[in-house]
Amino acid sequence: MLERATKQWEQEGKLGWRDLEARPFLGFKHTVAEAYEYAGKLNQALEHYQAILSADEGDPLGVRFRILSIYARTLQWQKAEELANAYKDGDHHWDDQIIVPLLVAAIVTDREVAARSLMEDLITVNLNLSTLLTSEDPYAMIIDLSSSKLYRSNSIESLALLSAICCRLWCILFMSWSGCGILMRS
Repeated sequence: MLERATKQWEQEGKLGWRDLEARPFLGFKHTVAEAYEYAGKLNQALEHYQAILSADEGDPLGVRFRILSIYARTLQWQKAEELANAYKDGDHHWDDQIIVPLLVAAIVTDREVAARSLMEDLITVNLNLSTLLTSEDPYAMIIDLSSSKLYRSNSIESLALLSAICCRLWCILFMSWSGCGILMRS
């Protein structure tokens, strides 16, 4: 079904989100990409996310954040940096959803200077970071705030949500480096 819909979409010129008739297909493609991502099939997920982004670089579905996450998990620093920088200026603002995955990628690929710079950027765009870091029980705060259904860019809730995601990422990377997984550190 996806192959048939993709062929039709490609024949119609890969219309973006602004075309109301393309929205059901792009939404379906996004759902497929998420399913691949959650199943650990990151290359397949990346292929679908990139197709969505290339169809509409305005990125109304926010796939750039998912792509950045995949780049961080697969230790593709250069690609993560290029994508993040493409959204640093212009209509999109530099926010914690871009900075945090890039920061993780910088840390795990031993780019200390870049990591320090990104941490400074994060402190600049999200003034709530000090609240999270100076909390008596930051883990409880992360768990409590990350369960919030409300997401606001550069808010304390966004930091909690991203912290929870990063904790899962660190667990995956640790298991991989310790020989329990298939991802190897280069």
